[in-house]
Amino acid sequence: MFRLNRQSPFLYDYLTLKRRIIIIFLISSIIPFVSIALISYSTIYSILNNKMQSGIQSNLKQVELSLENTISNLNHVSQQMAFEGTVGKKLDQYLSTDSPSNGRRLPESSRMSSALLRLPIPRSVW
Repeated sequence: MFRLNRQSPFLYDYLTLKRRIIIIFLISSIIPFVSIALISYSTIYSILNNKMQSGIQSNLKQVELSLENTISNLNHVSQQMAFEGTVGKKLDQYLSTDSPSNGRRLPESSRMSSALLRLPIPRSVW
């Protein structure tokens, strides 16, 4: 008759039917759990990465707009302070005047002009 050669002890000696069923059940429940965990991790990682990138882009855009506004304000003030600007013309008039009465009015107007320069420049609405 045909006889099995059981010289090398495999796991069959230690695994009864009950233990085999438990191992198969554990493997069949662990594999889906691990795969769902990996898929969830990769999805959350990509979502957070995209959110971080968009947040950085938005912040850079705000900084760019603020910098453009500051440069525009500096340009406006420098044009007012230039010789052809309002304050430059009044300063030239003050320095070139000969009469004392005109000399008194001009410092007041130049103070008003310098006060106007300190006022915030109206921003246009985007």
